[in-house]
Amino acid sequence: MPEIIDLSQEIYEGMPVFKDLPQVKMEIHNSHEEWAGIKNPEKRTPAVHKLELGEHTGTHVDAINHMAPQYEGQSIDKMPLSMFYTEGICLDFSHKNLAELIEPHEVKLACEKANVEINKGDTVLLYTDHYRKHFNSENWGNGLVFLLKLLVG
Repeated sequence: MPEIIDLSQEIYEGMPVFKDLPQVKMEIHNSHEEWAGIKNPEKRTPAVHKLELGEHTGTHVDAINHMAPQYEGQSIDKMPLSMFYTEGICLDFSHKNLAELIEPHEVKLACEKANVEINKGDTVLLYTDHYRKHFNSENWGNGLVFLLKLLVG
């Protein structure tokens, strides 16, 4: 049986978000003590949290209708779940600098180095180490733009 690897980032209050996207806010909506009718409890243990966040928080998939008006109606619920369970390949580009282009021949070399082949339908992860290198710096918001250029360009 193939190994399934969850690539999701943890969602937490204060986590980094891109540019001016909404900050993550979390609070206890109901506690076990409230449900039990305990007045002024010393401690509130969460039964239900209230979450406020933007749809582009953390690990997510952009539906095609997010890309341009002409794709209206092609929302995430129209994408089959099978699209998200694929063979995965991770290519190491952590040696690259911020906004340094990854050329097609470099992808080929990285595949050879990792002894992998990209097949139709595979998910390819480009590991740039951006989080460790740039979190809480002036370049933090430049990572997504960099990746979009790689994928589109």
